[in-house]
Amino acid sequence: MGTQWNLSVPIERSFYDLSGLSINRLFVRYLKIFKDDVCTMLIIMASLTLSKALTVPLDKVWDVVGDIDREPEFWHGTKSIRNISKKGNTVERDVVIAFKNSVCREIVHLDPKKRINTEILSGPIKGTKTLTLTSIDSNATSITVNWEIELSGFYKLFSGMVSKHIHKGTEEALERITKNLTQNQ
Repeated sequence: MGTQWNLSVPIERSFYDLSGLSINRLFVRYLKIFKDDVCTMLIIMASLTLSKALTVPLDKVWDVVGDIDREPEFWHGTKSIRNISKKGNTVERDVVIAFKNSVCREIVHLDPKKRINTEILSGPIKGTKTLTLTSIDSNATSITVNWEIELSGFYKLFSGMVSKHIHKGTEEALERITKNLTQNQ
């Protein structure tokens, strides 16, 4: 039997926050490779969406999350940032991540008080992280973080571990942001 490539449908696993503040979904798309009656599963992309509602006005939330140089304070998977260039609301930067102190090249697009879209161009992780702010009312804001990532090269072997780590890291980052905002009200 020759090599056969078969793209599967996404698998969905859902995580529900019992407080009713968020519904988190982790989608994993994978490629099945059949060769000589042996099946290998290789995860090629992971999608993750988490949301959190805060009893904080949108302007105050933006003051914290829109200061992207503070990212390591909240996102502990980000160890350090070196900005390369800034043009308007777009920043190109190198980010050292906790995963083996690897460097990722990113382009961050800021849409003030609405969205931060981070394109991860190179490094062990490629894809996007989008943080979206939605005003619920004058004193409440929802933060939604969506990851669409792919691991490159050798790092694909760690796809499951990295997906779980990003899920946990995102939950913890949202909690740190919440704590910072509620302590400073």
